[in-house]
Amino acid sequence: MRINTQRFGEIEVKDDRVIRFENGIPGFEHLRAFVIVHAQQTAPVYWMQSVKEPGVALPVVDPFALVSDYSLEINDAEVEDLSLEDQADLLVLGVTVIPEDITKMTVNLAAPVLVNTKKGVGRQIVMDNMRYSTRHPAYDGLMHALKGGNAHVGAHAQG
Repeated sequence: MRINTQRFGEIEVKDDRVIRFENGIPGFEHLRAFVIVHAQQTAPVYWMQSVKEPGVALPVVDPFALVSDYSLEINDAEVEDLSLEDQADLLVLGVTVIPEDITKMTVNLAAPVLVNTKKGVGRQIVMDNMRYSTRHPAYDGLMHALKGGNAHVGAHAQG
């Protein structure tokens, strides 16, 4: 499948890399299909690119790379919505805000995006636990992750 994007131009992705969000994601409820793009120049920040809207590409990061004791609180209904059978198929991403001064970038740890990589189903959840912030400072953690060479989070590679 070919996807036109504003940020990456036209990209080719396999159909099985498309992540379907039954209810969209907050703020983009009308968009139901995304792919994760790995752009080498922005790693370890990845992009959740809309299949339908070329201008919608949300920066996302691996929250476990930022917060060593990060933990999820997922209820049974959320697991069921994802059709998750094996925890190894779960990809967790934090939506990131990247301002002009990138040292001020933040990640939403309180409302992670969960993806069943095997089934291509995704959902953003809001955790009840007030332990995590919607604006957790991310720059230092990302620089540490960059030096550590973390694995690509199931992303489509884009030069």
